[in-house]
Amino acid sequence: MKEQVKTWLAKAGGFFPHSFKVGLARRSSKWGHLLRNDGDFIFDNYLGEYKVHINAIHNVEREMLSGSYEVGLQRLIENQVQAGDVCIDIGANFGAITLALCRQVGPSGKVISFEPGPDYFKRLNSNISLNHDLKKISEVYSVGISNQPGELFWAEDPSAPGNAGLLETSGRAVPVTTLDDFVEEKNIERLSFIKIDTEGMETEVLEGARKALQKFRPKVVFETLMDFEAIRKRPIRKEAEAFFLSLNYQIYDILDDGSIRKTSYPNFGLNSLALPS
Repeated sequence: MKEQVKTWLAKAGGFFPHSFKVGLARRSSKWGHLLRNDGDFIFDNYLGEYKVHINAIHNVEREMLSGSYEVGLQRLIENQVQAGDVCIDIGANFGAITLALCRQVGPSGKVISFEPGPDYFKRLNSNISLNHDLKKISEVYSVGISNQPGELFWAEDPSAPGNAGLLETSGRAVPVTTLDDFVEEKNIERLSFIKIDTEGMETEVLEGARKALQKFRPKVVFETLMDFEAIRKRPIRKEAEAFFLSLNYQIYDILDDGSIRKTSYPNFGLNSLALPS
């Protein structure tokens, strides 16, 4: 949507009641631009049961409001994650997928979420706190996951508020660790499902999670958006495929209804699923 249209909708939103605009925004994220000048508010029906903060300047939160955020992935989680599972959300952002995982694992499960962006982490933590029952099953950490511990620079994409990554050479310095180190430090004994959305750093995350993947053989969803190959100037999706094949995993495409079908490089969609053979 062109910036002029977004600006016009934001101005037009001033003439309508907030509840009316929310009703329209729940039908389509495009109508969410009517709410861009409304600031932060609480939406109490995310996934039919959770309270979340919404600010329409964030792309992710407009889609959370309309129910259009990662629909295929949400349905895949319903199919692949069971009550009592232990799940990890790497690159949790504001918690859209974290909350979906919490709903599936229930009170007998556990969801561990990582979000290195300080502002995003505060919003993630606040969304968990709004839903008191989730505090018992959710752990959130303000740290990034990579192939070695240290520091990286976190920066938000100015053209897409709500999206950010750790590939910049400047920005806000944030701590990072490896999943293998975290699993060892916290003495994790079970791991069923991992979701990785790290804006082109998926291969680094996988390299730092090799031991955990070999030990627990979890299902892994990872972003396979082609755009990041151009940004990084290397076939990172092919590298991820080779990594999983070396561990005897099979790669699947995730369809809109949450079903899966076998695939291979370069025929990946937005997200892919790796299942242990």
